[in-house]
Parts: sequence; C-alpha cells; structure tokens
Amino acid sequence: MAFRGARRVQRSAGAPGAASRAFALAILLPLASACLPPRTASRDPAREERLYQAAVLHQACDGGEAASCTALGLMYWKGDPVAKDAARAAALFHRGCDGGHPQGCGQLGILYFKGEGVERDAPRAALLFRMACDDGFSMGCTDLGVLHERGEGLAKDLAQAVSLYDRGCNGGSAAGCFDLGLLYARGDGVGKDEARAASLFRMACNGGHAPACARARQTAGGPAGGK
Repeated sequence: MAFRGARRVQRSAGAPGAASRAFALAILLPLASACLPPRTASRDPAREERLYQAAVLHQACDGGEAASCTALGLMYWKGDPVAKDAARAAALFHRGCDGGHPQGCGQLGILYFKGEGVERDAPRAALLFRMACDDGFSMGCTDLGVLHERGEGLAKDLAQAVSLYDRGCNGGSAAGCFDLGLLYARGDGVGKDEARAASLFRMACNGGHAPACARARQTAGGPAGGK
C-alpha cells in the first residue's frame, strides 16, 4: 500500500523568525526528549528546521487543527525528525480523523491493516479507508480497493476493486492507476486489455510510481517516461 505525504507546513512572511524557532525548540525538546533520537555534536540546521515544524504542528494539533495532527502523526510513523513511535502516530491519526481530516482516517487505516501501533484489524481498516475515500482522499479509495481485491476485512469483490482503483486513479493516486492497470493486464474483474493497461502504467509512472515505470517499459518494449 502506498500513501501520500503530509502537507508541508509553510510559514507566512509574518511568521516567527529565528528567535521564535529557538523558543519553539526550547518547548519541544524537553517534552519530546524521550522520543527524539540522540543529537550529534555538530549543528544540523536542516534537522532543527524539521524540529521547528514539528513544534508548530504540535501546537496546531493541540489547538484543534486536524490536518496538523495527521502531519505530526506521519513524522512519528516515519521517525523523522522524531523517533519512530507507531502507537503515538496512531493516536495522532485518530485525532486527525476525528477532526474531519480524511488523510488521517486513511493513515489510521493503514496502521490497523498492518498492525502497527494498534492491534491488527482488517475490518476496521476497511471502514477507515471507506471514510477517507468518501471524503475525497484518493489513496483511501485505492487502499479499499486492495482489500476488496484480496478479500481481507470484507468480501472479495473484483468489480468493487476495479471501481475503487478507477476512483483512486482519477483522484490522483498513482497506486490506483497501477493496480487498475494490473487488473486490465491480467483480465481480472475486467476484460483483458493490454493497451488500457499500458496507458494506466504510464499514468502511474508519470505520478512517480517506480514499479509502474518498469511495467510501462515492458509493455512499450522500450524506455518509459516518468517523473
């Protein structure tokens, strides 16, 4: 399963400067000292900037900004710039989802599907993917399609998988285009259509999906473009 990254936090021209960054770090580091990886002796401005962004997200999430809870959850899930903590990521995704941010629901669904930070629960993952998909998070549609294709957490239904992959692909999910292309290439749930599959692989490749680029080269018999 793939997933999109969180929206990058941008500061406006009137946002805090270096003094405020130092103040934010002074607040964050004592609170997160148990979770942060050891700091090196050399100064790392790039890491300090990421820590500043984490501090901003902490404050925004605590203030009720659901998207910030999701973005902060991704930091804890990936382990950058804070130490990896799947349980904390799950709690933050839960806050984002409850606050109406569809990506939070989708990311929480991934954790339930994988059993990271929470007990594995495929039916609950399916419900969360459905919520995310219905609220406009295209990767949620793709992930729900995966469950329908595999028959995990709900009944196997290739027709539903085709529909959900198509919905995800049209919404900008490169993984949705790729997975739909695989179904057309095999003729699963749809009539076999190698030309349609090749077109979908190219779309997914242009969206940055590396395996799709490899399939696009195979179907074209030569190099395929991509970002």
